Amino acid sequence: MRIWKLFLSWTFTAALGLIFYRPALAQSIHPETPTPTDDTPFLTASSWQPAGIELVNFIGGVPSMLATQGPALYIGAGAALEVFDISAPPTPHPVTRLVFPSFIQFLTMQDGLGVVVTEQAVELLDLTNPLQPVRQGRIAVESSRLAAIGDGNRLILATRTTLGVFDITDPSRPRFLSRYEAQRNITAVALHGHYLYLGLYARGDLLVLDVSAATGPTLVQTTPVEHGESPRGYFAQLVVQDDILYALYRRDLNTGEFYTIDISVPWAPEVRGSYPQSAYSDKQLDIRSFALGDNHRIYLNLHTGIQTLDASNPSMPWELGVLYTEKQGSFKTVTRSGPWLFALHGDSEGIRLVTLSDSDIAGGPHETGRADLTRDVNDLLTYKDYVFAISGVCYTMEDCTSTVEVFRITDSSTPQSLNSWDTDALIRQAAIEGHFLYLPAGQEGLTVLDIQDPVHPVQVGKITGLGIVEHVHVRDAYAY
Repeated sequence: MRIWKLFLSWTFTAALGLIFYRPALAQSIHPETPTPTDDTPFLTASSWQPAGIELVNFIGGVPSMLATQGPALYIGAGAALEVFDISAPPTPHPVTRLVFPSFIQFLTMQDGLGVVVTEQAVELLDLTNPLQPVRQGRIAVESSRLAAIGDGNRLILATRTTLGVFDITDPSRPRFLSRYEAQRNITAVALHGHYLYLGLYARGDLLVLDVSAATGPTLVQTTPVEHGESPRGYFAQLVVQDDILYALYRRDLNTGEFYTIDISVPWAPEVRGSYPQSAYSDKQLDIRSFALGDNHRIYLNLHTGIQTLDASNPSMPWELGVLYTEKQGSFKTVTRSGPWLFALHGDSEGIRLVTLSDSDIAGGPHETGRADLTRDVNDLLTYKDYVFAISGVCYTMEDCTSTVEVFRITDSSTPQSLNSWDTDALIRQAAIEGHFLYLPAGQEGLTVLDIQDPVHPVQVGKITGLGIVEHVHVRDAYAY
């Protein structure tokens, strides 16, 4: 079984990468950052200058989000922001990458400013040259999930249940202005002028906040979408264009609905239309996300493909066409730049960037190209000109398997797979010391292979009675 055949389930395996850290002498981690209190839920730092342990590189991670700005396509993959040049679709090519201290959770790019939400902080990027983003400012706040850039140089950040409003007139020195407690988990945000549209988990309605007051956001309106005593749904995505708020409402894990909401009177939104329409309420679609196009086109990211809608009449969006996935799997996210769509598609063989053309006015998009991006890798190890890539998956708590694949890499060639083998254990971390490869073997302990011939390793040792072994680290002739 090859390594890309093991990409099975987001439930059992997390996307791991190979991370390189460089310690700074006699420093603690972020010593300049005070401890958060109830009065300081958001902490700011004037510039990007991490102290203590510094992440210097990151390999791996599953691409999970997209954003565009001018000729640039940005892909969030683990802790890395990959930048592609899309000035000549359908063949985007990589230009550069930025590595952040923790995994990326959310991306948004607007008017020369990039906002990258990570697990530990929010990074502000100067996109004067979209293909060469430059770190500009940093807001040191953990657990942020969403961000929105608004008029008047305002930035809205959402943690689990709290909103923070920041002044980013000078992005190198973001300034905290106010906060709002939403009481429930925040699922979607969008700004229109100084009005913020907010979705909350299991709330069933859309909240409208006025964020212009110096005292903090003020609730001015709620617009119900799902009625009943115990609504389960929530807004999963909100996007403003002109005076229309486009919204994805998830009723449950497998059902989504698309809404067009009139916000010409910003403080009094009115639902205009929906898809599927109420007349076809028995039609259920698993809508994951959407992207806006020209000529009032909407691209719905379904579990089985991409559905194109014409929303020129917001009261009645209607179907233009659909692009179904050729293989089992689904589009994970989709974004647009000009007449081109870019989507991340994942299946049992891995994840790839798919380029779509939407030049056909009468129908839906059609695929024009695709490129493999990464595989679900637990560990990468190097030995001379060879790389050992290790993946693992558990189907049940007791049924686990891993694959070790050997690649040859030279400066003048792409990685070449030469050999692979399977094990009956979940390997999360292996180690190489000298010409020996140390592989965890689950309940069987630890296995030692001689890799002087990397393509045909030979087992030379094994130790049992260690319990369940999934990680191993070797240093100075000792295995931990």
